[in-house]
Amino acid sequence: MVVPPEDPDQECTAKQSPPSASAKLGVRALVVEIEKELPWIKTNAYMKMLKRRLYRKPHVYLHFLEILQEVQKQRRERPYDPIDYAGVMKRAKKLLQGDPNLMPSIDIFLPPGC
Repeated sequence: MVVPPEDPDQECTAKQSPPSASAKLGVRALVVEIEKELPWIKTNAYMKMLKRRLYRKPHVYLHFLEILQEVQKQRRERPYDPIDYAGVMKRAKKLLQGDPNLMPSIDIFLPPGC
Protein backbone atom coordinates (compact mmCIF):
# COMPACT_ATOMS: atom_id res chain seq x y z
CA MET A 1 0.00 0.00 0.00
CA VAL A 2 1.34 3.42 -0.93
CA VAL A 3 1.18 6.00 1.83
CA PRO A 4 1.56 9.63 0.77
CA PRO A 5 4.27 11.56 2.62
CA GLU A 6 3.20 14.09 5.22
CA ASP A 7 5.42 16.77 3.71
CA PRO A 8 4.29 17.51 0.13
CA ASP A 9 7.88 18.37 -0.85
CA GLN A 10 9.16 15.03 0.40
CA GLU A 11 9.31 12.26 -2.20
CA CYS A 12 7.24 9.16 -1.62
CA THR A 13 9.60 6.23 -1.18
CA ALA A 14 7.08 3.49 -0.46
CA LYS A 15 6.69 1.00 -3.27
CA GLN A 16 3.61 -0.93 -4.19
CA SER A 17 4.07 -4.60 -3.46
CA PRO A 18 3.49 -7.18 -6.22
CA PRO A 19 0.30 -9.25 -6.06
CA SER A 20 0.50 -12.00 -3.51
CA ALA A 21 0.38 -15.66 -4.44
CA SER A 22 -3.10 -15.94 -2.94
CA ALA A 23 -4.33 -13.07 -5.13
CA LYS A 24 -2.93 -14.81 -8.20
CA LEU A 25 -4.67 -18.04 -7.18
CA GLY A 26 -7.89 -16.09 -6.72
CA VAL A 27 -7.70 -14.81 -10.29
CA ARG A 28 -6.93 -18.29 -11.63
CA ALA A 29 -9.84 -19.75 -9.68
CA LEU A 30 -12.11 -17.08 -11.13
CA VAL A 31 -10.95 -17.86 -14.67
CA VAL A 32 -11.52 -21.59 -14.09
CA GLU A 33 -14.99 -20.87 -12.72
CA ILE A 34 -15.88 -18.71 -15.72
CA GLU A 35 -14.64 -21.42 -18.10
CA LYS A 36 -16.87 -23.93 -16.29
CA GLU A 37 -19.88 -21.63 -16.64
CA LEU A 38 -19.22 -20.68 -20.28
CA PRO A 39 -21.06 -23.66 -21.80
CA TRP A 40 -24.08 -22.88 -19.62
CA ILE A 41 -23.98 -19.22 -20.64
CA LYS A 42 -23.76 -20.14 -24.34
CA THR A 43 -26.57 -22.68 -24.02
CA ASN A 44 -28.79 -20.22 -22.21
CA ALA A 45 -28.14 -17.51 -24.82
CA TYR A 46 -28.88 -19.97 -27.66
CA MET A 47 -32.15 -21.06 -26.07
CA LYS A 48 -33.25 -17.44 -25.63
CA MET A 49 -32.40 -16.69 -29.25
CA LEU A 50 -34.21 -19.83 -30.41
CA LYS A 51 -37.30 -18.89 -28.43
CA ARG A 52 -37.30 -15.38 -29.95
CA ARG A 53 -36.85 -16.71 -33.48
CA LEU A 54 -39.58 -19.31 -33.09
CA TYR A 55 -42.13 -17.17 -31.28
CA ARG A 56 -44.61 -17.70 -34.15
CA LYS A 57 -43.90 -21.44 -34.13
CA PRO A 58 -44.18 -22.51 -30.49
CA HIS A 59 -44.73 -26.15 -31.50
CA VAL A 60 -41.26 -26.22 -33.12
CA TYR A 61 -39.65 -24.75 -29.99
CA LEU A 62 -41.45 -27.26 -27.77
CA HIS A 63 -40.42 -30.14 -30.03
CA PHE A 64 -36.79 -28.99 -29.82
CA LEU A 65 -37.08 -29.01 -26.01
CA GLU A 66 -38.49 -32.54 -26.18
CA ILE A 67 -35.43 -33.68 -28.15
CA LEU A 68 -33.12 -32.19 -25.51
CA GLN A 69 -35.15 -33.76 -22.70
CA GLU A 70 -34.90 -37.19 -24.35
CA VAL A 71 -31.10 -36.88 -24.45
CA GLN A 72 -30.97 -35.79 -20.79
CA LYS A 73 -33.27 -38.67 -19.79
CA GLN A 74 -31.03 -41.17 -21.57
CA ARG A 75 -27.94 -39.71 -19.87
CA ARG A 76 -29.62 -40.11 -16.46
CA GLU A 77 -31.21 -43.51 -16.93
CA ARG A 78 -28.56 -45.21 -19.08
CA PRO A 79 -25.29 -43.33 -18.51
CA TYR A 80 -23.16 -46.08 -20.05
CA ASP A 81 -25.15 -46.47 -23.27
CA PRO A 82 -23.84 -44.40 -26.18
CA ILE A 83 -26.06 -41.56 -27.29
CA ASP A 84 -26.76 -41.30 -31.00
CA TYR A 85 -25.70 -37.66 -31.37
CA ALA A 86 -25.79 -37.94 -35.16
CA GLY A 87 -29.45 -38.93 -34.92
CA VAL A 88 -30.15 -36.10 -32.50
CA MET A 89 -28.52 -33.61 -34.86
CA LYS A 90 -30.46 -35.02 -37.81
CA ARG A 91 -33.74 -34.54 -35.93
CA ALA A 92 -32.78 -31.02 -34.87
CA LYS A 93 -31.73 -30.06 -38.40
CA LYS A 94 -34.99 -31.36 -39.81
CA LEU A 95 -36.92 -29.45 -37.17
CA LEU A 96 -35.02 -26.18 -37.72
CA GLN A 97 -34.68 -26.46 -41.49
CA GLY A 98 -36.67 -23.27 -42.01
CA ASP A 99 -33.93 -21.21 -40.33
CA PRO A 100 -30.40 -22.29 -41.28
CA ASN A 101 -28.90 -19.54 -39.09
CA LEU A 102 -29.92 -21.52 -36.03
CA MET A 103 -27.98 -24.64 -36.99
CA PRO A 104 -24.35 -23.50 -36.65
CA SER A 105 -24.80 -22.80 -32.93
CA ILE A 106 -26.53 -26.07 -32.12
CA ASP A 107 -23.18 -27.80 -31.57
CA ILE A 108 -23.05 -26.28 -28.08
CA PHE A 109 -25.28 -29.17 -26.99
CA LEU A 110 -22.79 -31.77 -28.17
CA PRO A 111 -19.90 -33.07 -26.10
CA PRO A 112 -16.39 -32.19 -27.31
CA GLY A 113 -15.26 -34.28 -30.26
CA CYS A 114 -18.70 -34.98 -31.76
